[in-house]
Formats: sequence, C-alpha cells, structure tokens
Amino acid sequence: MRGRRPLPPVARFGRQAALGLALLTANAGARADQPLPEMRDAFAAPLAVLTVYRVGPNLAPDFTDSFVKAGPFDRMVEGAANERLLEPLPVAGQGAFYMSINRYYANDVADFVEDERAPETRDLFDADPVVIKLDLKLVEHFVGDWTWEKLRTAPADAAVGDLPEARLTRLVPTEDRDVFSQGDAEKVGSLSFFKIGYVGQVGAVEIFKQGTTIEAVRAELEKRKNALSGASIYKDENDRHVVYSEYFLAPKELAEKKLDEAVNNVASGGGQAGIVIQNYEPK
Repeated sequence: MRGRRPLPPVARFGRQAALGLALLTANAGARADQPLPEMRDAFAAPLAVLTVYRVGPNLAPDFTDSFVKAGPFDRMVEGAANERLLEPLPVAGQGAFYMSINRYYANDVADFVEDERAPETRDLFDADPVVIKLDLKLVEHFVGDWTWEKLRTAPADAAVGDLPEARLTRLVPTEDRDVFSQGDAEKVGSLSFFKIGYVGQVGAVEIFKQGTTIEAVRAELEKRKNALSGASIYKDENDRHVVYSEYFLAPKELAEKKLDEAVNNVASGGGQAGIVIQNYEPK
C-alpha cells in the first residue's frame, strides 16, 4: 500500500476563510454527536472542487471504495469541510458520470486531497477517469423551506389561492454569520442542505454557459422552489456560474440534463443529476 504524505501546513486562509473558521466555535469533540459545527463548516467554506469521473458499471463498487479510502474520510485534514459523492441516476441513456463536490477553506488543502486520491482511483482504469475538474469560489447559497410537505398533503380540490407558496432564502457566509442560531434558523426555513451524513437524496451539478448572469441562475432556481432543499452557487476560473443543488422532490427536467467533456469548452454548459451516496466531513 502506498504510504501517506504528511498533511500540508495550512498557514494562510485569507480573510474570507478566516471568517469561516471563526464560525466554527463549538467544541470539536462534540462533532460526532452535534451536527451544527459540521453544518457551519459546509456553509462557510469559501472554496470547492467539482470533479466528474467516467466510471463503467462494472467498476462502480471498486471506484466508490477507492474514492472514499483515498480521500479525507475518517482522517484529520484541517481545512477540508465536506465531501459529497453522487452516482448517476438510473436513467436510460445517461452517461455513467460520478460527481464529487468537495468544500474547502484553502487551495493547498484541496490540492493535497486531489493529489492523494488521483493515483488510487486512476489505477482502476485504463485511462484517467477524470473528465471535468473545476476549482470554484463560493458566491452564495439558497435554501428552501418545508412548503413541499404542505403541498404534498394538501386536499386535491384545494384552490390555488389556498395553497402555501414556497420561498427561497439567500445566504452569504460573510453576511449571515448567525444563521445557525435558533432564532435565525426559524426565519430562513430548512438548513438541512448543510447536514452531514444525509444520503439517498437527489443532487445535481449544473455548469452554466459563460456570460450567464447571476440573475439568470437565481431565476432558474426560483422555478424549482417547491422542490429545492438548497443550492450553492459558485464561479469557476472562466467566470462561469456552477451550481450544486439538492432536492426534497426531484424536478423532472433534471433527469433530462446531460453532462459531457464538451463542458470544458467555456462556451458550453451542461448538467447532471445523481443520487448522493457519500456525505461526510473529515475528523
């Protein structure tokens, strides 16, 4: 088995990252039993890496096992906040792309994790399985509320005006430092989007074409407000908006979205939905 390199020093986080770390005020020893410190980690992390892997069906179990063991799971990795892995939806004709979204506080930590994982996963394949890799910076989050439950249980003959209207709440870590306090949490609706450990829900990655405005991205999310659990909007190095989102109820149009290598052309866009099969934070 290949030896582990020592973890890199994380000496300079920058002002935004420092704010994120300031949010993590709870006792670290309570992390296993109390979700709030972990949720704050995922909420405040200013950086992320999106990686898309081409994985054949026969290699899926080995890939998933190797991906987890070679990453930050169950290891002390300061500056790594949350990692989620999605497998493709069982939709006919959809490409066999696995997708990971990893949230970080420092670029050197992201580079370390990727460097550690790459040889382990690549050994399973004849060619490099990574087809897309984007370094991202957080713009903002949106979280939904629990209106979908009320709509699901509403009488079939209920008038439109009698039905509750869902709302999305915009959150920015530098502006919403107290969002996890009880009073603020009640105001914004569901914060379950940031919970660690939840799996089985539908998530999606969308890469918008260069030139798509933030207003257009927000409008797209607004169309799904009855079903949306939460979404994180990022920007990549080509100034494109990239969205990671999860859903209480998966919109049908997500299953029709496609993602392929052409998205590396900055003029192109694309997306794919999947099932969250891993969702964890390092020790």
